[in-house]
Amino acid sequence: IHRSNRKWLLAGACIIWSSTSLVSSMTNSFAVIFAMRFILGLFVSATEPVGFSLLGDYFPAAYRTTANGILGAGTYIGSASAA
Repeated sequence: IHRSNRKWLLAGACIIWSSTSLVSSMTNSFAVIFAMRFILGLFVSATEPVGFSLLGDYFPAAYRTTANGILGAGTYIGSASAA
C-alpha cells in the first residue's frame, strides 16, 4: 500500500539531501557535521527504493531490466568518476 506520492517523496528526499550537504560544507562544528551526515544517510536511503519503484511505472516490462541496470550502475559510475 502506497501512502504517499513517490514522486514527491523522491523530490523531498533530494532536497533534504542537498540541504544537508550544503550545511555540512559550511560548518566548523563536528556535532553539526555528524548530525547532517546522519540525516543525509536517512534520506539517501530513500532514493534508491523509490527510484526503482518509479522505473516500474515509467518503462514497459521489456525495458525495465535495462533501466534498472542503468540506475544501479549510476552509483558506481559516479563514484569512479569522482575518484
